[in-house]
Amino acid sequence: MTLHVSATLARISAVGLLSLMIGLAGCAVESPLPEYAWVKDETNAAIRAIADQLPDTVDELMREGDPYVCGDMLDSSGEDRPIFYTGNLDLRQPEGFDPERFIEELPDRLGEDFEVMPRQPIENVFAVSLNAHSHGGAHLSVTAGTSDSGPYVYIIGMSRCAQPIPPTVAKAPLPDYGTVRREAMAAAREVAATLPRRVQTMQHDSLPTRCDDVIDPFSSFAPVRFGGGVEYDVPFDFDAGKYFEELPMLLGDDFEVIPRLVPEIRATVDIIAHRHGDNALTLSVGEGDVFISMDSRCADGATVDR
Repeated sequence: MTLHVSATLARISAVGLLSLMIGLAGCAVESPLPEYAWVKDETNAAIRAIADQLPDTVDELMREGDPYVCGDMLDSSGEDRPIFYTGNLDLRQPEGFDPERFIEELPDRLGEDFEVMPRQPIENVFAVSLNAHSHGGAHLSVTAGTSDSGPYVYIIGMSRCAQPIPPTVAKAPLPDYGTVRREAMAAAREVAATLPRRVQTMQHDSLPTRCDDVIDPFSSFAPVRFGGGVEYDVPFDFDAGKYFEELPMLLGDDFEVIPRLVPEIRATVDIIAHRHGDNALTLSVGEGDVFISMDSRCADGATVDR
């Protein structure tokens, strides 16, 4: 089941979402901390408990975000620092659904295990913030309304702090740096080919960066990643919302398009290029330009020209 990406991004006010995330990012660190997989399951269970209050859901889309560092929501590295999980669920409702009534009645339906939390009111948005005590104290933001695609409910869940995820130990030799660079560039070219009337205006390659989430037992050098970016001019009437809706179909099953949990100033999606070594791309659209950034999989640090 799928929902339109642009509708998902448009439904959440950045002000309301960021206020909740900032409050969570400063959460008190427990001792001992639970494992990340545990808090993820807790939070997803809390999200599902809310979704179960919607028996007539027409369609739904679940997205799970990368972990954020507790105390610094802008940092997703998590090395040796507590982290928290984020997930969101977009639920399309049938015609006749009453968003205001649903938000008003939701706390009573959920019971005492879900505590209503203060939140900054947002004009013309029906919303409630909750603390799920029976699910590890997960924080939840629930909004409801009507968009061009019909009535919806949108749930964002954020967990308590958890242990850092330990680095993965490579079970086979890592690819060489030239290979991951070529993969990332090829993936970026395929994405760029979906843009209308594009004119390339800039390309840059960054220096190899250390890949801290992988340990390479086959090399005495630390693993590295390739990063870079390419920019294109597009027509000023370029419709980012429509383009994002069509992008999964344009790219096909070999690419996974992931909308950002936190709305950006520029319309932005993340893309995993499965056919190109699962390299990660980020595509962001401004006025008259599109920027594609690349972040490769880990490579053998010994293969970098020094």
